[in-house]
Amino acid sequence: MSEKRIAFFQYDMKVGGIQHSLYALLSRIKEDKDICADVFINHPADVFYDMGKLEDNENIRIFFTRPLPYANRFMKFEKVMEVYGDQVLGDLCEALGGALPEYDLAIDFNSYQNDCAIGALSVSAISRVCWIHNDVIKKHANEKKYAVLRHFFKGKYIGYDAFAAVSEGVIIPFHKLNPNASENDFLVKNLLDEQLFKEAVELPSPFTDPSRRNVVWVGRFNHQKGTDILMDLMNRALADHEGKDLFFTLIGRGPDDEKLRRFILKNKLTDRISLKGNLKDPLPYIRHADVYLSTSRYEGQGISVMEAHALGTPVIMPSSLEDYAREVKGCDDLLGALLAAPKKSQVSDPGEILEAVKAYNDRAYGQFLELTDKCMNL
Repeated sequence: MSEKRIAFFQYDMKVGGIQHSLYALLSRIKEDKDICADVFINHPADVFYDMGKLEDNENIRIFFTRPLPYANRFMKFEKVMEVYGDQVLGDLCEALGGALPEYDLAIDFNSYQNDCAIGALSVSAISRVCWIHNDVIKKHANEKKYAVLRHFFKGKYIGYDAFAAVSEGVIIPFHKLNPNASENDFLVKNLLDEQLFKEAVELPSPFTDPSRRNVVWVGRFNHQKGTDILMDLMNRALADHEGKDLFFTLIGRGPDDEKLRRFILKNKLTDRISLKGNLKDPLPYIRHADVYLSTSRYEGQGISVMEAHALGTPVIMPSSLEDYAREVKGCDDLLGALLAAPKKSQVSDPGEILEAVKAYNDRAYGQFLELTDKCMNL
């Protein structure tokens, strides 16, 4: 098999679902002798993931370039290309220390930032692919900032040869909102970080009180992830007699941090709710929890939901999320499901967990390879 050369463009590697899924995908590519990947990242600051580990086998190279001025986001994409196209290509050449190679695929993994789009659409490549990470119709309706920014950047979509959707539930909304985009679509689910699972199954439970039913929630504290829904749900569950043994562990940060802290103090719930911030590995909490809870309004494919499912922890999530995580059953009554959730009698066997994660990743990586093969022949 001939070697495939792929360029990835990503805006930053801060903590987040897009970043997490890229790191997991690159971790798998690192073991693939048939792929060489150059990864261009615009922001060198606040890198959450150990990018150095990805370069061990020398078929992945990580480069940091400078981001465009913030004002570019309020220019029509065609104008951004005109003004900044040469600058971006120059920055890429400078990062490489020479001329850019010809790529088989150029991938805009971010899908939101002009920086990544210009890179993917400017380098020499057989095909150009953009990742779809979210239900963009719901994102457009729920986030004014996204609606404004999309007004300016939507012109970029006609430049891509294909689109990779992280779940079945995001494909139709994308094309409804972007009817002029190519209809070459590929389902490529988010990979899971196998190393985190290997480490997590060796660790003891972080929970010390056997009388509690432990509920874990992981995500960014914001409107999309339903922080307001979460607060209302915790308030009602902890006030109910049936919820007197519930304890909530919340992992993450976000713009609703202060609102959440004020809620906990106001309702005197410091002994019932624990805030852990961002953790490098939340999986021991998820594995040993009695329940994993999601309150998202919409998703692309919820990675933490998939992690909980793989770890054998029961998931409580809105039925509306089933389009984005079809392996998991949702429900319409989150409060009722929480109050009725039994205490877990035992955790899943480590060997079974690792086998299930590998099988899932094999399928997801197979989807990625199918995309690379077919896109080279579009």
